Amino acid sequence: MLGISELPANAFTFREGAVYCYFSPALRDAAPLFLRLINSSTRSYFAIDCSEYELFSGLDAQTQDNLCKTFSSPRHPAFFWHSSTEESKKRNLSTFLADSQRLHPRSNTLLIIAIHADRIANDTPKRRSRQISQWANWARQKKLSVLFHFYGDYQSLRPTLIKDSAQIAGMLSLQPISRHKLNVHLHYWYSSVDVIADQEYFLNTADTNCLSAIEHQASHGITDSTTAIDEDHIHIAAPALTGADQVASNRTIMTHSASDNRRLIESIKHLDAATVVFSCAEPNDARDVAVMCYELRTKYGGRPKLIIRELKPCLRYSDTRFLLRSGANLVVPSSVAFSDFLDQIDALQGQVMIRSLPASLSDMLESWNGISLRGYFEPQEFVQHAQLALDTSRQDDLDLVLLLLKPSKTIAIEHCLSLCNITRNGDLVTVCDGELYILFGACRAADADTALRNSFALPPQEIFAETLQFSEVADIEEAIASILPARDFLSAEKGQQLLSLAPNQLGRSQDAFTLLSEPRTSAKPVTLLSRHKS
Repeated sequence: MLGISELPANAFTFREGAVYCYFSPALRDAAPLFLRLINSSTRSYFAIDCSEYELFSGLDAQTQDNLCKTFSSPRHPAFFWHSSTEESKKRNLSTFLADSQRLHPRSNTLLIIAIHADRIANDTPKRRSRQISQWANWARQKKLSVLFHFYGDYQSLRPTLIKDSAQIAGMLSLQPISRHKLNVHLHYWYSSVDVIADQEYFLNTADTNCLSAIEHQASHGITDSTTAIDEDHIHIAAPALTGADQVASNRTIMTHSASDNRRLIESIKHLDAATVVFSCAEPNDARDVAVMCYELRTKYGGRPKLIIRELKPCLRYSDTRFLLRSGANLVVPSSVAFSDFLDQIDALQGQVMIRSLPASLSDMLESWNGISLRGYFEPQEFVQHAQLALDTSRQDDLDLVLLLLKPSKTIAIEHCLSLCNITRNGDLVTVCDGELYILFGACRAADADTALRNSFALPPQEIFAETLQFSEVADIEEAIASILPARDFLSAEKGQQLLSLAPNQLGRSQDAFTLLSEPRTSAKPVTLLSRHKS
């Protein structure tokens, strides 16, 4: 038992012979809970699929010291898998089971297995289910409690594991909110006493020896039709006042100003229908501001006006959509002058937001991670990732664009790929049957031409004879389905190698003649792989 009084007494208790799962974006997110779990258990084994350096490098000094002290106990040893890149690719739940069985754990032991989600993401659901069943059988035979911690890009993994709920006794997801604050979403948990499901908590981890939690109660837009006494109040982060000195002082009165977003939200004790203005100057600010918007919106309903002012161009289309999903009324671009920004504040007065919110903060934060893949993939894998991107775009209400590019007769397809510079997560490329496909994730159809120009070292019209664009979901699905029968394609290794030769990545500025005449490796014909029918 964790001994955190604010949590249900049985929320983290483990049954003998049962398998449980944690999920988090990074390994370090679960460290405070691991420490409490290990220290509150009679005996535990901690095993992880990385080196000591990889584990400790992402932790603060206090957590490192606490882990070292814990792992030095003979009752709580830690084990690290040291393997080459090729060996690590072959690892799956079965190989982890075989290695764990060699530890010969005694009964009534808590076995914590930390595995990067990519290790098992490519297994088929049927195979993965069989492997989990093997783990569950071994746990029952040896009277062990097994906790898997899957970290990394787990969004596509968790739904398939939920289908194995007969074998998995509990699941929860962890999302970092700030340095010392975690969101804990308890999907379901079978303890020795009862069942807990769909509960959400904020966990304060500032002191790993004294974790504290509060239950997150969401009102999801419940509103009151009475007149609000703070309708005209404006709470604003000071950076969002940029340009205010150029506006007449009597134009608008800011009720309260704080030095930054964090101090602003900490200073707000109550809201009825006031306006809150956050600032956003860096891409990573979007995630923090979205959490603040979600917290305010679920706590105070739809009447408060939540506005984000971009201070310099940093928000992409996907970031803006994410902020609006979190409960923001308006995202003001950096190109809007301060006087026009005040007009937009005035225009929002009296309005009530009725847009629905994600079911939980955990669900919202998972959509922030999005598709973290990018670069070249062989056709079959490209289609799998493209289909996942389509599913995600439907859920998050984002647009995708698929481009089919047919090279000019004088340019080899391999040379086209070597001129391609993919830098955004979610942008995928493949080559098959002499044609090049690019999937731009979180991209509107109107922005596809700009995205294409930014992806090549030369103007696309100088490289490709024809460009076909697909932006409707049905058209994209039909286009990617036509890729699977492809007979000739570049291997993943060769494709990534050619992408790495992109001139933009090498920091060179060259004209078309130089690029096409320079004797580079990418300009030489490359042997294409062929898919033969069995």
